[in-house]
Amino acid sequence: MIQGLADEHHSGVGFSRDPRRETEPHAVIECVPGRRSDLVDGTVEPDRWLVEIGSGRVLGQRPSSDRSDGQQPPDDGDLAHLGAMLKNAESLLKGPADVEWTGRGERLT
Repeated sequence: MIQGLADEHHSGVGFSRDPRRETEPHAVIECVPGRRSDLVDGTVEPDRWLVEIGSGRVLGQRPSSDRSDGQQPPDDGDLAHLGAMLKNAESLLKGPADVEWTGRGERLT
C-alpha cells in the first residue's frame, strides 16, 4: 500500500521516549510549518515539546526561532493526541517508537 501525500499546515516527528534520555517518562514531539521534509533536511528549526507519557500533559516547550508562518503551533489537545499515538505505537512495538505526523485536530494523520 502506498500512502497518499497529505498537504497540511504543520508536520513533524514524535518519539515515544526522548532519544537522548530513554529512561525519562516523556515523549518528544517536534513540529515545523508545512511539510515534514523541512524538518528532516534541517531547513527549518522545529518547535519542540516534552509530553508526559500516559497523561499527555505538556512538561516543557522550546519554540522555534524560525516561526514566521503566522500559523499557531499544535495546541494541548493535538499534543495529547500525539502523545497517545506514541504510547500506542510503543505498546504495539514493545519498545520505544517514533512516528511521522501531519495535520491538526481531526485531520491529524
